[in-house]
Amino acid sequence: TAATALRRSLLASYDRQQRPADITNVHFELALQEFTEISTDQQLVRISAWWRQWWTDPRLAWDATNATRLLHFSPSEVWTPDVAAFERAQSDGESGSSSVTLSDSVQCTHRGACYHVVPQTTTFPCNMGFDQFPFDRQLCHIRIGGWAHDRCAQDVLPRPFNCTAGSSSSSAAVAAATGDGLPYEWSWPAGGASCDAWRFVDVVDYKPHHEFELREVHVKWTQSSYGGGGASYPYVSLTFDLQRAALSYVYAVLLPLLFVTVLSFFTLCTHPATGERLTLAITTLLVTVAVQWTASSMVPMIGSWTLISKFSVACLILQFCLIVESVLVSFLHYSAAEISAGHEQWASGLLLLLFESSVFKRLYGEKLRRRKEKLREALKHSLRGHDSHERYGWASVLNPVNAIRHMKHHDDDDLADLKPPGSPVDGSP
Repeated sequence: TAATALRRSLLASYDRQQRPADITNVHFELALQEFTEISTDQQLVRISAWWRQWWTDPRLAWDATNATRLLHFSPSEVWTPDVAAFERAQSDGESGSSSVTLSDSVQCTHRGACYHVVPQTTTFPCNMGFDQFPFDRQLCHIRIGGWAHDRCAQDVLPRPFNCTAGSSSSSAAVAAATGDGLPYEWSWPAGGASCDAWRFVDVVDYKPHHEFELREVHVKWTQSSYGGGGASYPYVSLTFDLQRAALSYVYAVLLPLLFVTVLSFFTLCTHPATGERLTLAITTLLVTVAVQWTASSMVPMIGSWTLISKFSVACLILQFCLIVESVLVSFLHYSAAEISAGHEQWASGLLLLLFESSVFKRLYGEKLRRRKEKLREALKHSLRGHDSHERYGWASVLNPVNAIRHMKHHDDDDLADLKPPGSPVDGSP
Protein backbone atom coordinates (compact mmCIF):
# COMPACT_ATOMS: atom_id res chain seq x y z
CA THR A 1 0.00 0.00 0.00
CA ALA A 2 0.94 3.66 -0.19
CA ALA A 3 1.35 3.88 3.61
CA THR A 4 3.69 0.89 3.65
CA ALA A 5 5.80 2.33 0.85
CA LEU A 6 5.94 5.67 2.65
CA ARG A 7 7.10 4.03 5.88
CA ARG A 8 9.86 2.16 4.07
CA SER A 9 11.11 5.30 2.39
CA LEU A 10 11.17 7.24 5.69
CA LEU A 11 13.00 4.47 7.53
CA ALA A 12 15.44 3.67 4.75
CA SER A 13 18.11 6.04 5.97
CA TYR A 14 16.73 6.60 9.48
CA ASP A 15 19.05 6.15 12.50
CA ARG A 16 17.07 5.73 15.72
CA GLN A 17 20.18 6.24 17.83
CA GLN A 18 20.44 9.87 16.74
CA ARG A 19 18.25 12.60 18.20
CA PRO A 20 15.88 14.43 15.86
CA ALA A 21 17.63 17.76 16.50
CA ASP A 22 20.38 19.31 18.53
CA ILE A 23 17.84 20.14 21.26
CA THR A 24 14.65 18.10 21.28
CA ASN A 25 11.72 19.54 23.20
CA VAL A 26 9.68 16.71 24.72
CA HIS A 27 6.24 17.66 26.00
CA PHE A 28 5.20 15.28 28.75
CA GLU A 29 1.90 14.60 30.49
CA LEU A 30 1.06 12.04 33.18
CA ALA A 31 -2.56 10.89 32.86
CA LEU A 32 -3.12 9.51 36.36
CA GLN A 33 -5.51 6.56 36.52
CA GLU A 34 -5.34 5.39 40.13
CA PHE A 35 -3.20 4.65 43.15
CA THR A 36 -3.03 0.88 43.00
CA GLU A 37 -1.26 0.66 46.35
CA ILE A 38 -0.35 2.99 49.21
CA SER A 39 1.68 0.99 51.72
CA THR A 40 2.07 2.72 55.07
CA ASP A 41 4.21 -0.12 56.46
CA GLN A 42 6.74 -0.13 53.60
CA GLN A 43 6.15 3.57 52.80
CA LEU A 44 5.73 2.91 49.10
CA VAL A 45 3.25 4.33 46.60
CA ARG A 46 2.29 2.63 43.36
CA ILE A 47 0.51 4.58 40.65
CA SER A 48 -1.01 3.46 37.38
CA ALA A 49 -0.94 6.11 34.66
CA TRP A 50 -0.63 6.80 30.96
CA TRP A 51 2.72 8.34 30.06
CA ARG A 52 2.09 10.69 27.14
CA GLN A 53 4.92 12.27 25.18
CA TRP A 54 4.99 14.65 22.22
CA TRP A 55 8.01 15.71 20.15
CA THR A 56 8.93 16.71 16.61
CA ASP A 57 11.13 14.56 14.39
CA PRO A 58 11.76 16.32 11.05
CA ARG A 59 13.16 13.10 9.60
CA LEU A 60 9.66 11.57 9.76
CA ALA A 61 7.93 14.40 7.85
CA TRP A 62 6.64 13.90 4.30
CA ASP A 63 4.85 15.79 1.57
CA ALA A 64 1.47 17.10 2.66
CA THR A 65 0.01 16.30 -0.76
CA ASN A 66 0.31 12.60 0.04
CA ALA A 67 -3.00 11.01 0.88
CA THR A 68 -1.51 9.42 3.98
CA ARG A 69 -1.81 11.85 6.85
CA LEU A 70 -0.82 9.58 9.78
CA LEU A 71 1.70 6.78 10.19
CA HIS A 72 2.35 4.29 12.99
CA PHE A 73 5.87 3.26 13.86
CA SER A 74 7.20 0.77 16.34
CA PRO A 75 9.26 2.23 19.25
CA SER A 76 12.08 -0.01 18.11
CA GLU A 77 12.09 1.68 14.67
CA VAL A 78 12.22 5.36 15.58
CA TRP A 79 13.81 7.55 18.23
CA THR A 80 11.80 7.93 21.47
CA PRO A 81 12.50 10.10 24.53
CA ASP A 82 14.17 8.50 27.53
CA VAL A 83 11.82 10.03 30.12
CA ALA A 84 11.78 8.07 33.39
CA ALA A 85 10.98 8.43 37.09
CA PHE A 86 14.07 9.23 39.13
CA GLU A 87 12.85 7.82 42.47
CA ARG A 88 11.28 4.69 41.12
CA ALA A 89 11.57 1.57 43.23
CA GLN A 90 9.92 -0.40 40.42
CA SER A 91 8.65 0.57 36.98
CA ASP A 92 6.96 -1.94 34.74
CA GLY A 93 5.13 -1.22 31.53
CA GLU A 94 1.67 -2.74 31.39
CA SER A 95 -0.31 -3.27 28.22
CA GLY A 96 -3.84 -4.54 28.24
CA SER A 97 -5.54 -6.22 25.34
CA SER A 98 -7.34 -3.03 24.38
CA SER A 99 -4.22 -0.83 24.41
CA VAL A 100 -1.58 -2.97 22.72
CA THR A 101 -1.73 -0.87 19.54
CA LEU A 102 -1.37 2.41 21.41
CA SER A 103 1.37 1.29 23.76
CA ASP A 104 3.42 -0.37 20.97
CA SER A 105 3.25 2.40 18.41
CA VAL A 106 4.53 5.91 17.81
CA GLN A 107 2.06 8.02 15.82
CA CYS A 108 3.45 10.72 13.53
CA THR A 109 1.75 13.24 11.26
CA HIS A 110 3.07 14.45 7.93
CA ARG A 111 4.70 17.42 9.73
CA GLY A 112 6.83 15.07 11.86
CA ALA A 113 4.79 15.67 15.03
CA CYS A 114 5.10 12.40 16.95
CA TYR A 115 3.07 11.11 19.87
CA HIS A 116 3.75 8.14 22.11
CA VAL A 117 1.60 6.88 24.96
CA VAL A 118 2.19 3.83 27.13
CA PRO A 119 0.34 2.58 30.24
CA GLN A 120 2.82 2.16 33.05
CA THR A 121 2.77 1.22 36.73
CA THR A 122 5.41 3.01 38.79
CA THR A 123 6.34 2.31 42.41
CA PHE A 124 8.26 4.99 44.28
CA PRO A 125 9.11 5.62 47.96
CA CYS A 126 7.17 8.11 50.05
CA ASN A 127 8.40 9.39 53.40
CA MET A 128 5.23 9.35 55.51
CA GLY A 129 4.51 10.87 58.91
CA PHE A 130 1.93 9.43 61.30
CA ASP A 131 1.83 11.93 64.16
CA GLN A 132 -1.78 12.86 63.34
CA PHE A 133 -2.96 9.37 62.36
CA PRO A 134 -5.78 8.75 61.39
CA PHE A 135 -6.14 12.41 60.38
CA ASP A 136 -2.72 12.43 58.72
CA ARG A 137 -1.88 14.10 55.45
CA GLN A 138 0.88 12.68 53.27
CA LEU A 139 2.97 14.48 50.65
CA CYS A 140 4.55 12.04 48.21
CA HIS A 141 7.15 13.31 45.74
CA ILE A 142 8.31 11.90 42.42
CA ARG A 143 10.59 13.41 39.78
CA ILE A 144 10.17 12.63 36.10
CA GLY A 145 12.65 13.73 33.48
CA GLY A 146 15.30 12.75 30.98
CA TRP A 147 17.50 9.94 32.21
CA ALA A 148 20.49 10.03 29.84
CA HIS A 149 20.24 13.36 28.00
CA ASP A 150 20.86 16.71 29.64
CA ARG A 151 19.09 19.94 28.76
CA CYS A 152 21.45 20.65 25.87
CA ALA A 153 20.13 17.52 24.15
CA GLN A 154 16.59 17.06 25.47
CA ASP A 155 14.27 19.38 27.32
CA VAL A 156 11.16 18.16 29.20
CA LEU A 157 8.24 20.59 29.05
CA PRO A 158 4.56 20.49 30.03
CA ARG A 159 1.82 19.74 27.54
CA PRO A 160 0.00 22.78 26.10
CA PHE A 161 -3.71 22.73 25.31
CA ASN A 162 -6.43 25.12 24.17
CA CYS A 163 -3.96 26.73 21.80
CA THR A 164 -4.70 29.43 19.20
CA ALA A 165 -2.46 30.96 16.53
CA GLY A 166 -0.82 34.32 17.13
CA SER A 167 -1.04 37.32 14.82
CA SER A 168 2.45 36.72 13.46
CA SER A 169 2.01 32.99 12.99
CA SER A 170 2.61 31.42 9.65
CA SER A 171 0.24 28.98 7.99
CA ALA A 172 2.44 26.15 9.20
CA ALA A 173 2.19 27.41 12.78
CA VAL A 174 -1.59 27.70 12.55
CA ALA A 175 -1.82 24.19 11.17
CA ALA A 176 0.38 22.85 13.96
CA ALA A 177 -1.57 24.69 16.64
CA THR A 178 -4.99 23.58 15.41
CA GLY A 179 -3.92 20.09 14.49
CA ASP A 180 -4.42 20.76 10.79
CA GLY A 181 -7.97 19.44 11.04
CA LEU A 182 -6.88 16.12 12.50
CA PRO A 183 -8.88 14.87 15.51
CA TYR A 184 -5.78 14.54 17.70
CA GLU A 185 -5.30 16.62 20.82
CA TRP A 186 -1.57 16.03 20.82
CA SER A 187 -0.66 18.69 18.24
CA TRP A 188 1.07 21.62 19.97
CA PRO A 189 1.76 25.21 18.91
CA ALA A 190 4.62 26.48 16.85
CA GLY A 191 5.78 29.94 15.89
CA GLY A 192 3.58 32.65 17.41
CA ALA A 193 0.77 30.40 18.61
CA SER A 194 -0.36 30.88 22.22
CA CYS A 195 -2.00 28.50 24.69
CA ASP A 196 -4.40 29.08 27.54
CA ALA A 197 -2.76 26.58 29.88
CA TRP A 198 0.03 24.09 30.28
CA ARG A 199 -0.15 20.97 32.35
CA PHE A 200 1.95 18.03 33.38
CA VAL A 201 -0.78 15.93 35.06
CA ASP A 202 -4.19 14.89 33.79
CA VAL A 203 -6.67 13.63 36.42
CA VAL A 204 -9.80 13.54 34.28
CA ASP A 205 -10.01 9.75 34.39
CA TYR A 206 -8.66 9.38 37.91
CA LYS A 207 -10.25 6.62 40.00
CA PRO A 208 -10.41 7.61 43.72
CA HIS A 209 -8.53 5.53 46.24
CA HIS A 210 -10.53 3.76 48.97
CA GLU A 211 -8.39 5.07 51.85
CA PHE A 212 -6.68 8.25 50.66
CA GLU A 213 -8.21 11.27 48.98
CA LEU A 214 -6.15 13.05 46.34
CA ARG A 215 -6.50 16.67 47.38
CA GLU A 216 -4.10 18.25 44.91
CA VAL A 217 -1.12 17.59 42.68
CA HIS A 218 1.63 20.20 42.98
CA VAL A 219 3.76 20.48 39.83
CA LYS A 220 7.13 22.16 39.62
CA TRP A 221 9.43 22.25 36.62
CA THR A 222 13.09 22.55 37.54
CA GLN A 223 16.53 21.30 36.69
CA SER A 224 19.49 19.96 38.61
CA SER A 225 23.14 19.24 38.00
CA TYR A 226 24.56 15.81 38.75
CA GLY A 227 28.21 14.86 38.96
CA GLY A 228 31.10 17.19 38.35
CA GLY A 229 30.48 17.85 34.65
CA GLY A 230 28.10 20.74 35.24
CA ALA A 231 25.41 19.30 32.93
CA SER A 232 21.86 20.37 33.78
CA TYR A 233 19.07 17.79 33.66
CA PRO A 234 15.49 19.13 33.48
CA TYR A 235 12.74 17.25 35.27
CA VAL A 236 9.19 17.62 36.52
CA SER A 237 8.64 17.38 40.28
CA LEU A 238 5.20 16.04 41.16
CA THR A 239 3.88 16.19 44.73
CA PHE A 240 0.73 14.20 45.46
CA ASP A 241 -1.21 15.68 48.37
CA LEU A 242 -3.01 12.74 50.00
CA GLN A 243 -5.50 13.02 52.88
CA ARG A 244 -6.45 9.84 54.72
CA ALA A 245 -10.17 9.04 54.89
CA ALA A 246 -10.56 8.89 58.68
CA LEU A 247 -14.28 8.09 58.84
CA SER A 248 -13.78 4.34 59.25
CA TYR A 249 -11.29 4.91 62.09
CA VAL A 250 -13.65 7.33 63.79
CA TYR A 251 -16.67 5.04 64.02
CA ALA A 252 -14.66 1.81 64.42
CA VAL A 253 -12.11 2.93 67.04
CA LEU A 254 -12.43 6.48 68.35
CA LEU A 255 -16.18 6.60 69.01
CA PRO A 256 -16.32 3.21 70.82
CA LEU A 257 -13.39 4.23 73.02
CA LEU A 258 -15.00 7.59 73.76
CA PHE A 259 -18.41 6.09 74.62
CA VAL A 260 -16.95 3.39 76.85
CA THR A 261 -14.75 5.90 78.68
CA VAL A 262 -17.70 8.24 79.29
CA LEU A 263 -19.76 5.27 80.47
CA SER A 264 -17.07 4.32 82.98
CA PHE A 265 -17.54 7.65 84.78
CA PHE A 266 -21.04 6.53 85.79
CA THR A 267 -19.35 4.32 88.37
CA LEU A 268 -18.95 7.49 90.43
CA CYS A 269 -22.74 7.75 90.63
CA THR A 270 -23.17 4.18 91.87
CA HIS A 271 -23.58 3.47 95.59
CA PRO A 272 -20.53 1.81 97.14
CA ALA A 273 -22.70 -0.87 98.74
CA THR A 274 -23.70 -2.24 95.32
CA GLY A 275 -21.39 -4.74 93.68
CA GLU A 276 -22.22 -3.35 90.24
CA ARG A 277 -19.95 -0.37 90.90
CA LEU A 278 -16.75 -2.36 90.62
CA THR A 279 -18.24 -4.67 87.99
CA LEU A 280 -19.05 -1.74 85.70
CA ALA A 281 -15.54 -0.30 86.06
CA ILE A 282 -13.86 -3.61 85.19
CA THR A 283 -16.24 -4.27 82.29
CA THR A 284 -15.52 -0.92 80.65
CA LEU A 285 -11.78 -1.57 80.93
CA LEU A 286 -12.16 -4.98 79.28
CA VAL A 287 -14.26 -3.49 76.48
CA THR A 288 -11.56 -0.87 75.85
CA VAL A 289 -8.89 -3.55 75.61
CA ALA A 290 -11.09 -5.55 73.22
CA VAL A 291 -11.65 -2.52 70.96
CA GLN A 292 -7.93 -1.78 70.82
CA TRP A 293 -7.09 -5.41 70.08
CA THR A 294 -9.67 -5.51 67.26
CA ALA A 295 -8.42 -2.22 65.79
CA SER A 296 -4.75 -3.21 65.94
CA SER A 297 -4.92 -4.51 62.36
CA MET A 298 -6.07 -1.07 61.17
CA VAL A 299 -3.22 0.85 62.79
CA PRO A 300 0.15 1.02 60.99
CA MET A 301 2.97 -0.82 62.71
CA ILE A 302 5.35 2.03 63.46
CA GLY A 303 7.66 2.94 66.32
CA SER A 304 6.30 6.40 67.10
CA TRP A 305 3.26 7.76 68.91
CA THR A 306 0.19 8.57 66.85
CA LEU A 307 -2.91 10.55 67.70
CA ILE A 308 -5.03 7.41 68.01
CA SER A 309 -2.46 5.65 70.20
CA LYS A 310 -2.30 8.62 72.59
CA PHE A 311 -6.09 8.67 72.81
CA SER A 312 -6.23 4.93 73.50
CA VAL A 313 -3.63 5.11 76.28
CA ALA A 314 -5.45 8.07 77.85
CA CYS A 315 -8.70 6.05 77.90
CA LEU A 316 -6.92 3.11 79.55
CA ILE A 317 -5.37 5.31 82.24
CA LEU A 318 -8.70 6.97 83.05
CA GLN A 319 -10.50 3.66 83.37
CA PHE A 320 -7.71 2.16 85.47
CA CYS A 321 -7.94 5.14 87.84
CA LEU A 322 -11.70 4.66 88.08
CA ILE A 323 -11.21 1.00 89.03
CA VAL A 324 -8.73 1.97 91.76
CA GLU A 325 -11.16 4.62 93.00
CA SER A 326 -14.03 2.11 93.10
CA VAL A 327 -11.94 -0.38 95.08
CA LEU A 328 -10.87 2.24 97.63
CA VAL A 329 -14.39 3.62 98.03
CA SER A 330 -15.84 0.15 98.56
CA PHE A 331 -13.13 -0.69 101.09
CA LEU A 332 -13.67 2.49 103.07
CA HIS A 333 -17.43 2.07 102.92
CA TYR A 334 -17.45 -1.41 104.41
CA SER A 335 -14.65 -0.60 106.89
CA ALA A 336 -16.55 2.37 108.29
CA ALA A 337 -19.99 0.77 108.26
CA GLU A 338 -20.31 1.11 112.06
CA ILE A 339 -19.41 4.79 112.15
CA SER A 340 -22.63 6.79 112.30
CA ALA A 341 -21.44 10.08 110.85
CA GLY A 342 -18.39 11.13 108.92
CA HIS A 343 -17.82 14.28 110.96
CA GLU A 344 -17.25 12.20 114.10
CA GLN A 345 -14.09 10.70 112.59
CA TRP A 346 -12.16 13.94 112.64
CA ALA A 347 -13.80 14.86 115.96
CA SER A 348 -12.44 11.71 117.55
CA GLY A 349 -8.96 12.51 116.30
CA LEU A 350 -9.21 15.98 117.75
CA LEU A 351 -10.33 14.53 121.07
CA LEU A 352 -7.32 12.22 121.23
CA LEU A 353 -5.04 15.18 120.59
CA LEU A 354 -6.68 17.01 123.46
CA PHE A 355 -6.08 13.99 125.67
CA GLU A 356 -2.37 14.29 125.04
CA SER A 357 -2.12 18.04 125.50
CA SER A 358 -0.52 19.26 128.70
CA VAL A 359 -3.20 21.96 129.22
CA PHE A 360 -5.96 19.35 129.18
CA LYS A 361 -4.02 17.23 131.67
CA ARG A 362 -3.62 20.14 134.09
CA LEU A 363 -7.36 20.88 133.92
CA TYR A 364 -8.55 17.36 134.62
CA GLY A 365 -5.64 15.62 136.31
CA GLU A 366 -6.47 12.25 137.80
CA LYS A 367 -10.06 12.18 136.43
CA LEU A 368 -8.74 12.20 132.90
CA ARG A 369 -6.38 9.31 133.58
CA ARG A 370 -9.25 7.16 134.89
CA ARG A 371 -11.40 8.02 131.86
CA LYS A 372 -8.62 7.02 129.46
CA GLU A 373 -8.17 3.71 131.28
CA LYS A 374 -11.87 2.96 130.95
CA LEU A 375 -11.78 3.83 127.25
CA ARG A 376 -8.80 1.55 126.64
CA GLU A 377 -10.52 -1.23 128.56
CA ALA A 378 -13.65 -0.88 126.44
CA LEU A 379 -11.63 -1.00 123.22
CA LYS A 380 -9.59 -3.98 124.44
CA HIS A 381 -12.67 -5.98 125.36
CA SER A 382 -14.30 -5.16 122.01
CA LEU A 383 -11.32 -6.42 120.10
CA ARG A 384 -11.22 -9.61 122.16
CA GLY A 385 -14.87 -10.32 121.40
CA HIS A 386 -16.18 -9.72 124.93
CA ASP A 387 -19.58 -8.32 125.70
CA SER A 388 -18.29 -4.81 126.02
CA HIS A 389 -20.13 -3.95 122.87
CA GLU A 390 -23.35 -4.44 124.81
CA ARG A 391 -22.13 -1.88 127.31
CA TYR A 392 -20.33 0.61 125.11
CA GLY A 393 -21.52 -0.22 121.59
CA TRP A 394 -19.68 -1.57 118.52
CA ALA A 395 -18.98 1.94 117.28
CA SER A 396 -16.67 2.54 120.23
CA VAL A 397 -14.14 0.23 118.66
CA LEU A 398 -13.57 2.71 115.83
CA ASN A 399 -14.72 6.00 117.36
CA PRO A 400 -13.80 7.11 120.92
CA VAL A 401 -16.49 9.77 120.80
CA ASN A 402 -19.15 7.11 120.43
CA ALA A 403 -17.49 5.16 123.25
CA ILE A 404 -17.76 8.15 125.56
CA ARG A 405 -21.37 8.68 124.45
CA HIS A 406 -22.32 5.13 125.35
CA MET A 407 -20.41 5.22 128.58
CA LYS A 408 -22.33 8.32 129.66
CA HIS A 409 -25.38 6.23 130.40
CA HIS A 410 -23.35 4.05 132.79
CA ASP A 411 -21.01 6.53 134.43
CA ASP A 412 -22.58 9.98 134.70
CA ASP A 413 -20.41 10.92 137.65
CA ASP A 414 -17.16 10.49 135.73
CA LEU A 415 -18.45 12.46 132.81
CA ALA A 416 -19.41 15.28 135.14
CA ASP A 417 -15.83 15.36 136.36
CA LEU A 418 -14.64 15.92 132.78
CA LYS A 419 -16.42 19.27 132.55
CA PRO A 420 -14.11 22.27 132.85
CA PRO A 421 -14.12 24.12 136.20
CA GLY A 422 -16.90 26.68 136.49
CA SER A 423 -19.10 25.23 133.70
CA PRO A 424 -22.84 24.70 134.42
CA VAL A 425 -23.74 21.22 135.65
CA ASP A 426 -27.06 21.00 133.83
CA GLY A 427 -25.44 21.46 130.46
CA SER A 428 -26.97 24.90 129.84
CA PRO A 429 -24.82 27.36 127.89
